[in-house]
Amino acid sequence: MKTTLRTKRGISIILIILILPLNISTTTAQTIKTEYHPCNNIDIEYIYNLTAALSNIIFTEYDEEHGEIAKSRSFGTKGEHKAAEILKDNMSALGLYAYYEPLTSIPKHPDLIYKYEILDYQLKIHYNDTDPGHLADCYISHTVNGPRNNPTDINYSVLLQNLSVIQKPRFANPFDYLLVRNQYSKDFVFITEDDSYNPTLSPPPMKQFLGKIFSPYSDPVLFWSWLRYLIEISIWYRFLPHCQGLIRYDFNNHTHNMDYSSDWNLPVIFINGTEGRNLIANLNTSQISYRLYQELNTSVESYNVIGQLNGTDPSKTIIVDSLYDSVWTQGAADSAIGMAIVMSIAKFFADHNITPLYTIKFIGFSGEEYGFRGAYHYEATNKKENIVYVVDLNQLGFTQTDPPLYLELLSNNKDLLATVKNITEFYDYSNVTHQKGVRTFHMPFGAPSNDQPFARYRHTTKTICFLKGLNWYYHHRDGLHHSEGDVLKYFNWTDVALTAQIVLDLIMKISVNT
Repeated sequence: MKTTLRTKRGISIILIILILPLNISTTTAQTIKTEYHPCNNIDIEYIYNLTAALSNIIFTEYDEEHGEIAKSRSFGTKGEHKAAEILKDNMSALGLYAYYEPLTSIPKHPDLIYKYEILDYQLKIHYNDTDPGHLADCYISHTVNGPRNNPTDINYSVLLQNLSVIQKPRFANPFDYLLVRNQYSKDFVFITEDDSYNPTLSPPPMKQFLGKIFSPYSDPVLFWSWLRYLIEISIWYRFLPHCQGLIRYDFNNHTHNMDYSSDWNLPVIFINGTEGRNLIANLNTSQISYRLYQELNTSVESYNVIGQLNGTDPSKTIIVDSLYDSVWTQGAADSAIGMAIVMSIAKFFADHNITPLYTIKFIGFSGEEYGFRGAYHYEATNKKENIVYVVDLNQLGFTQTDPPLYLELLSNNKDLLATVKNITEFYDYSNVTHQKGVRTFHMPFGAPSNDQPFARYRHTTKTICFLKGLNWYYHHRDGLHHSEGDVLKYFNWTDVALTAQIVLDLIMKISVNT
């Protein structure tokens, strides 16, 4: 439900603004001084350094010069394994009992360690007959079916050359496709602008209505986009034998989408806005060639990373978590920052020798971008554990001013929502961070994040998700040698520090000041 900074100017702002005292119980937190101010509670440099270490995995763990695909911290990759190692080492250094929980196939979720693997892909663009062509910065999605002549063969490779590029019809109108079918007797791809997470789009009333049916927090544009593509690509696969895929070009100039979690019948090719607009300007003469090699991996190696801090009452557990995987980007905001904030909370407890009332588990969940897999595995395999709270951190702490975004609080418990909203108002989150403000949503079955399985299956567990709004125009975006999109340079020191302080206040309230 798939980011910022180089300087430390924000620290001075925090030191000036955050001067309100934190109320910490002197009976349980024996070594804490009551005069501590919020600006002293969070180690912001620790958060930044850990965020950087996780974000830079896309550069340090892959050999792109020799053709290796840089998959960052994607589910089951060596990048995710490196991130797990970094987190476990940090947990151990903080004095936590740190361990891995390997994901396995279980009766409740038999496909938990299944995944479509992209083993190779490439796109070449020719703008005219005399253009020798160039390799484009792109991503090509897997497909859930094989070629039309063998749809059950999902472990396959395909190389298609000299395909025409055609503007995608407005919608799946039979007359539009009859025209295309009769007019083109050779292979082609459709092309359209990618509207996913485009903050400039205003959905018409029907799209708003459809979005609200599914969730009070659903994005109508995003839902409508997904549904439309699902229907259209299915139609093309069955009734347009010469259609070999869809190009979606970004509304941003230098980034492209990394929508690898969607299951299409034909490959979807994501390119940046500059390439896409050039293709649109040269539709009559442009051609593309692409290759794709995919297979189904039924034995993905992945694990949750857990750091346990025992409480005085071990019969109850509080989970403080974030995803630590990512799409094929730096994944700074989604969610190296969230994971680093989780670790900073653990560091605060360690630095001040706090023993909480209940046991706290600081968890990095794997496979969130593939459907909250680590969280579903943990919930299903730890049924005897009395989990009283789940505090989940998703995409957080990044800069976006045009448009500014909301900090979203999504919970299955109205009282918990009110508690956290009061904390955000106490720190004046909106004015300090120059964002739109804070929105709360009561979601009985959980947010689109790792708290979801706990909200769905444990009705006595109170869950809350912290997530910065869906109109983030770099959501799941990569570009220019992984230097654009969801990247470290958008780390916002002020936002990160204040968000971390809000989370810390909540954790102290439910684990110490109860």
